[in-house]
Amino acid sequence: MTIDFDDRMALDIEVPGSPSECAHQPVHRYNFHLPAGQLTVSARTDQGQRESTQLRVGRATRWIVVQVQEGLPLQVETWDERPQWG
Repeated sequence: MTIDFDDRMALDIEVPGSPSECAHQPVHRYNFHLPAGQLTVSARTDQGQRESTQLRVGRATRWIVVQVQEGLPLQVETWDERPQWG
């Protein structure tokens, strides 16, 4: 999984699949401090999936949720509040 902020790489990690003892994908959290303004957040996988969203960075905490689920399309969403998982 590679995450870009305005076409600049922010994160490049190997995302594991679901563990055999768990029916759900693992949850990973990363924290970034970014300058205020409009930002494009893009995610891509090594299997060619790509998705992006627009984010307005300000004083309030914003959440970008990237969902990678086997057999489903990649999803990237902007949230105003913390997700209730992870």
